[in-house]
Amino acid sequence: MNGVLTVDVGTTSLRASLYDAAGGARHVEQRHNPPDYLGDGRVEQDPRSWQEALVSVLRGSQQAQGRWESSRSASPSRPALFGAAGRRRRGALHPAILWQDTRCAALVRELAAHDGRVHARTGLTISPVFSAVKMRWLRENRPEVWSATHKLLGVQDWVLWLLSGRYVTDHSFASRTNLFDLRAPRLGSGHAGAVRRARANALRAGAAGCGGRRPDACDGGADRPGQRPAGRLGRRRPAVRGARAGPVRGGHAVANTGTGSYLVGHADAPVLDERRRVSCNVSAVPGAYIVEAAMLSTGAVHRWLRGLLAPGNDDDSSFRTLDAEAARAPAGCNGLVLLPTSRAPARPTGTPRPAVRWSTCT
Repeated sequence: MNGVLTVDVGTTSLRASLYDAAGGARHVEQRHNPPDYLGDGRVEQDPRSWQEALVSVLRGSQQAQGRWESSRSASPSRPALFGAAGRRRRGALHPAILWQDTRCAALVRELAAHDGRVHARTGLTISPVFSAVKMRWLRENRPEVWSATHKLLGVQDWVLWLLSGRYVTDHSFASRTNLFDLRAPRLGSGHAGAVRRARANALRAGAAGCGGRRPDACDGGADRPGQRPAGRLGRRRPAVRGARAGPVRGGHAVANTGTGSYLVGHADAPVLDERRRVSCNVSAVPGAYIVEAAMLSTGAVHRWLRGLLAPGNDDDSSFRTLDAEAARAPAGCNGLVLLPTSRAPARPTGTPRPAVRWSTCT
């Protein structure tokens, strides 16, 4: 069967979806693959877990569909899913430091004076979410790993290397590192030399084919003509790409929800908010940009609430039940306010703390 097999590398699971030549979904194979929350702000993952999940979903797709010929395209969750690959070992030297990881918060505060300059160049504020400060943390706190590192990889780079054997990053992913110049397709030295270009991957514009393949890594060595990794896009980028070609055009935005929630719009030139409330990145559409507002923990909070109301129930039906109950709640939920942030909003000195009011959603 001619078609496309997409690999969606999410924060808590990895999914392969097989589409036929007409764009119809033929099969979905998913494996739960959550990171390790270590309780002190660190959120890590063994890169081998993505390899194991990748092999599993690809083999499951093969078994479900029989003989198929396809292009492979990876659509991972985005920045700061970060690992280090050694030249000789051809493997990870350090656990991946995920985007939710906050170990770099003190380093971000140290670099705050440079925030305006970095935002003007990259469209992003200096943040623990993005890769650059994680790279600097690794250099300063794991010098033995840094000196042995051949390439600095995000999860998208790691998965593509597993598929193709090549170290490649497209411009849209490079744009989420805090190092990419919006107006020129290059990585700067950035953050007081946090990363050397020798450790960076080759840059490609858009979702260009990366060439090559590694059948041994993904399907047990079975060689199937026509299979070739095509490239990859971050999750919000395919949404905007589809929106631009479809009914959503200038003046509209795409709402996207997973572990976090994002409101994303298209732009023909870099858009920089003077108050730095939104980010601007290179789009997967050549010559275009995306403007994005984000709340990073909505899906995680949804799962947390499900765990409180239905402990021990991992069935997706419990989410549907929770959503149905929420839909019956009045607008505003009788004044219940949820702030899924790490710290409460500041209050004037001496102001009494407001009482927390709970309301049911039934």
